[in-house]
Amino acid sequence: MTRRFVALDGLRGWAAITVSMYHGILQLSPAAHDSMMRPLQSEDGLYAVLSKLSLMLFNGNAAVVIFFVLSGKVLFDSLQRTENKPAVTALAFSVKRLIRLYPPLWVALAIYAGVFIAGTHLMPSVWSVYFTFKQLLINASLTQVTMYGASWTLTAELLAIPVLLGTHFLHRAFGSGGVFLAVTLLLALPGTALLAPVPYMSEHAFLFALGGLVSTDMGAKLGQGLRRVPAIFILALFLSWVMFFPYQHVTVVICQGFLVFLLICKISYSTADDDKLVAFLSNRLSQYFGEISFSFYLLNPLSLEIVERTLYYFLPTYKEHYVEFGLLVGLLATLITLAPAAWLYRFVEIPTINIGRNITDWIKGRQRPLERFVS
Repeated sequence: MTRRFVALDGLRGWAAITVSMYHGILQLSPAAHDSMMRPLQSEDGLYAVLSKLSLMLFNGNAAVVIFFVLSGKVLFDSLQRTENKPAVTALAFSVKRLIRLYPPLWVALAIYAGVFIAGTHLMPSVWSVYFTFKQLLINASLTQVTMYGASWTLTAELLAIPVLLGTHFLHRAFGSGGVFLAVTLLLALPGTALLAPVPYMSEHAFLFALGGLVSTDMGAKLGQGLRRVPAIFILALFLSWVMFFPYQHVTVVICQGFLVFLLICKISYSTADDDKLVAFLSNRLSQYFGEISFSFYLLNPLSLEIVERTLYYFLPTYKEHYVEFGLLVGLLATLITLAPAAWLYRFVEIPTINIGRNITDWIKGRQRPLERFVS
């Protein structure tokens, strides 16, 4: 593993921690949600400003932008290493993604449901099952998010499979210009009948193609040109962008997407000796967070539920101080999630990654008969 991927793993890890802190604040009070929706200049009072600043520093939506651009880059790199025919490439890549995403989700959902069912029987004053078995199964299929909100990003990852394949094939045909064309089209299509009906893709599809652009000649030249620009400066600009615009303003995700693109270009073509942020993202702690980040993201909603319900049981008024207690909830939920996430990574993620690799190797090994079948 090269240093550039080490640093990007660290970036993914800290983005996952950010999501935990963000939901710790956001889920405690409608006032926190209102603060997130408004620009900073509309806030009235010191506490509202502190809330906005906290949600800027720990911005879960910004973390999702990082996840999607990083996925685009890593998966585009994977596609670039294949020399198979288009039909085999598409089949192998799709199967591998399905195997990568579904089993960890199913285990996380089973743990989540088990805790709620057990809690309902043992402590009914604190816990209650709010979902049906049918909702659980629907959510497990990722056809609809019915009860486990964190899984919406996995639906987006699945729907991005044709986006990434299309970007890859455009790159095969036209080089960097083909990937740039994919980004342009995905920015132009959201309001059309092609993308508008597809959940989450209208707003986020271009982020995956932007990740692919990082690994092209265009991305390399840009990364080299940013060698003298501190990565922390780009990160600060990225985080602060949402401060001064309404949350649902059309420019927020677009501008954040391009700022993350610049950040990942910078990190990808720098070393720890060049940049302090790259060095920080390459250290052992950052790597640990990056390694378990997917499992952490899946299990963290349960940890948040446990901490919030426990605090509310013993201190019913804590939600009135949603910034201070929100940060505490996020921190405690983060600490609680680390060990189960390490377990899920070791005993579910790694085996399913290996299974996916073996199956796709078999598909590629049977390239000729599969091509005849697909055609």
